[in-house]
Amino acid sequence: MNSLVDVLFDTSGEILYFIFGWLFLAIVIFQFLNYFFEDKWEVMIAEKQKSDILIGGLFGFIPGCGGTIFLINLFKEEKIGLGTLVASFITTVGEVSLILIVIDPLLLIYISVISYIAAIIVGYIVKYSKIQQKYNIYATTETKKKKLHTHEKESKKALQIFSLIDHWIIPILFTIIFLIVFPFTIIASFIPDGKENFSNYLLIVEWISIIILPITIIYYLIRIYFIRNIHDEIHSEENIHNKGKEGIKHQIGHISYNLILILTWVSITLLIVDLVIYAIIYYSNIYQNINDLQDDIDEIKNDWWYLIVLVIIGALIGLIPTCGPQIAFTLLMIGELGDNNAIAFGGISALIANSISQDGHAGIVYFTFDKKGYGIVKLIELVAAIIFGLIFIPLDKYTSL
Repeated sequence: MNSLVDVLFDTSGEILYFIFGWLFLAIVIFQFLNYFFEDKWEVMIAEKQKSDILIGGLFGFIPGCGGTIFLINLFKEEKIGLGTLVASFITTVGEVSLILIVIDPLLLIYISVISYIAAIIVGYIVKYSKIQQKYNIYATTETKKKKLHTHEKESKKALQIFSLIDHWIIPILFTIIFLIVFPFTIIASFIPDGKENFSNYLLIVEWISIIILPITIIYYLIRIYFIRNIHDEIHSEENIHNKGKEGIKHQIGHISYNLILILTWVSITLLIVDLVIYAIIYYSNIYQNINDLQDDIDEIKNDWWYLIVLVIIGALIGLIPTCGPQIAFTLLMIGELGDNNAIAFGGISALIANSISQDGHAGIVYFTFDKKGYGIVKLIELVAAIIFGLIFIPLDKYTSL
């Protein structure tokens, strides 16, 4: 294992050229697909009452929570039922889907298929049971008129400053970085020994990452401290149907926020993992190198008790209504980043449980105007997550998925 400085330098560079390039493309593409086809989606789901659960589950697959937040607004307008909303929540994995598209698309397919099966089963159970029949979230006019968010406690000046940064400075900066970094992403991904043959280019990318990633983390932390709700406000019913300049501005702001959020949590997670592994290897007498540590983990990774514990942990972490902890959990389970310093702690069953119980930022949007309904949905998700996670533990024990 190299020195700590070398490890952090290599890892930050890998985040930028391996994650950022593809992530930038994925977010831009999916966000504008959502923008152009949103109205058609509303007509489609309104006309397909018998297959609404099937369609609701598909909406959850839209990366970045956009499809589920769209259905939350339809639910608020009484255009869909609770079963459809639950199906969407179960298949939603938020920004984790963007991470897996880049790192391991095949794993994303496995998880998506299983979570969709769970969404269909649970969604129809809710639809045709007393849960949906008895629970009428909009029984009062007061609840119907309630808006998703207000910013009365937040500084108008702060809103203006962060809006300027989100809609202008960050998009321009990240576009420039993308144009610099993405050619190396192609080189490292498709050309044999590309990193070694273009070492000077790699050095430039690593230095950019050392400068940009800390700035991104600091900005994200300052932003969520001063403006806790603005990301959810841009999804409110006043903004979600906007087209033209305002609609494009909304999409650009959402793209900026997603990039900042994902880069921040990926960086923090890998930084902590690198520091812990470095400390274990260099300041303890237990392990001589990282392979010894991975070998010990591999010895228990197929034990029933270990897999059951991971399923429960994954399901519980999914209850946290934001994408950050879910990104961290996913990275820890698959161990795909960090080159020779990566450690994989778990398997697909834990990720299945986490994907079913989590709902990214969509959960925050729902929670703000209906805390009781959010609690009911999360309880349903938690039960489904543990059940399906346990059912698919044999995938970890008897296959190499």
